[in-house]
Formats: sequence, structure tokens, C-alpha cells
Amino acid sequence: MDYTVWGTLQQMVYHHTVSDIDQLKRVLIDCWAQLSQDILNPVIDQLPRRLMMVIKAKGAHGEFHVD
Repeated sequence: MDYTVWGTLQQMVYHHTVSDIDQLKRVLIDCWAQLSQDILNPVIDQLPRRLMMVIKAKGAHGEFHVD
């Protein structure tokens, strides 16, 4: 996934107090469900270009910069 999504999700999770792994799982699921579609759409739109980059690199690591 995109760093924008992970960064946003991370900030959302940090607003919760988590005492164990099961609670962390619940918080992650809840926060993921609250992510704005406006954050997800650009990531989804870039997916075909990212996949083409992976194909071109034959699976090797590559840098992808969103325009």
C-alpha cells in the first residue's frame, strides 16, 4: 500500500490506548474502516502504473514516484 495510507492509519491508531495484540487488531480494523475514500482513491488509481513498474523490473525492487 501507499505511505500516505499507512501514515494516516498510523496517526489514527496512535490516538488509541492499546493494551494487547487483540485490542490492536480491533483498533486497526476500526481505523481502516474509517479511512476516507478520498485518501484511498489516488492509491487505487496508481495501482496499474505500480504493477507495470514491477513487471518492467521483473519483480526486483524499484522506486515509484506518484506524479
